Amino acid sequence: MSAQFAAAAAAGEPESLAAQCIAGLSPVDGATLGILYTTEPAAAALPELVRALAEHTGIRSWVGGVGLGVCSATSEIFDQPAAVVMTAALPAEDFRVFAATADPGSDLPRRHSRWIEGVQPVLALVHADPRCPDMQKAATDVASASGAYLVGGLVSHRCPSPLLAMTAGEDTGGSEGIAGLMLAPGVAVATATPGASISPAIPSLPPVSSPAVMARSGLGQR
Repeated sequence: MSAQFAAAAAAGEPESLAAQCIAGLSPVDGATLGILYTTEPAAAALPELVRALAEHTGIRSWVGGVGLGVCSATSEIFDQPAAVVMTAALPAEDFRVFAATADPGSDLPRRHSRWIEGVQPVLALVHADPRCPDMQKAATDVASASGAYLVGGLVSHRCPSPLLAMTAGEDTGGSEGIAGLMLAPGVAVATATPGASISPAIPSLPPVSSPAVMARSGLGQR
């Protein structure tokens, strides 16, 4: 039986990160979702990293971003190029990725109202650019528009496009807004304890093995 999840970490020259992540990822049959973070020194490599991972895995939906650092099951890395990635096989109707927006109160209903009303998501993994014009309002609007409890954190403010939210018909990156992933009630999730960095872990994956972004602060912790 194929695993539902796989995770990998990479560090070194930015151009080597994609190959390292691909080599470290175990196959996941029917993988539909990828979660990817890089450190600031690897920010410029993020578009190529996503492209290579999407091509290798066949996954079309990706979320994540650029953090001050990243951590895996074995290490925490700051101030050098690094990336962590997790892939998961989830039913397509159990999640929705939403692109970077500074006005989620309007954009989420316009783009995702049918799915939100039908599924009624209970949790959203969100990432916010500190340059968002009104971050508190944006976070509140995501919660109100989706009905979901928010976990996540701030991405880097020192690169042009620190947000990753890619799926069919959506943008691949962005800045000055909030972006993320909404999850259906049937998807079990473990999050970090209060005061810790957010560690997204979807069913059956031990939290310590999942990639995490070391953000300046959390939008919400459980």
